[in-house]
Amino acid sequence: FWSPMEYELYDFDESTLRLNSTGAEFTEESIQRSIKEQGINNLIYKRVKKLNKDDVKRNLIFCDSVETAKKLSNVIPNSAYLSGETNSKLREEIIYKFKTGEIWNVFNHGVLSTGFDYPELQTVIMGRPTNSYASYYQIVGRVVRIHEYKSKGFFIDFCNNVKRFGRL
Repeated sequence: FWSPMEYELYDFDESTLRLNSTGAEFTEESIQRSIKEQGINNLIYKRVKKLNKDDVKRNLIFCDSVETAKKLSNVIPNSAYLSGETNSKLREEIIYKFKTGEIWNVFNHGVLSTGFDYPELQTVIMGRPTNSYASYYQIVGRVVRIHEYKSKGFFIDFCNNVKRFGRL
């Protein structure tokens, strides 16, 4: 009942990640520090540009911060960003344009991991580590849906999430 999955994995040094007070998730500060030190956002920029050049135009990217989502969406054509700060009218407009192909890439922070149903979605890029299996499962779940125009789901992981939780 799921699309076949293809994974692309990158090395990520987790040594500077710290768990929050509940132990359930990494702290935002340690995530952002690790991402910055390892140049992950630059790797994401290059990978999304290559995907678009190769005619892959349905990409959902999970970023380490709202600022990163904004920056990347501003430097990659046919992109937009969403966050918890995005008002509902603009959010609906961006999602509509993404689904109709006017926008190819949606960079987001803290949204679209649940309740976002778009079976045509080709690629999910995980540009942040998570220590939550539930979050990981939901995020990968965005790309596993079957659609007649999609032969597979493609999950690109820059932060060892697949190594931490396994392939779905």
